Amino acid sequence: MVGAKEQYVADVDAAMMNLRRVWQSADADWQAEYLTANNVGALGDLLN
Repeated sequence: MVGAKEQYVADVDAAMMNLRRVWQSADADWQAEYLTANNVGALGDLLN
């Protein structure tokens, strides 16, 4: 049986792998557009 902390870590790891997959499949123009201050701030909001 997996504890709450272990499940949380596994869920975060899976989410990060999915984000990496999306990022790596995006073209350079999309990546550059995403890296604006507003979008990076919104991503930080999701992590807090």
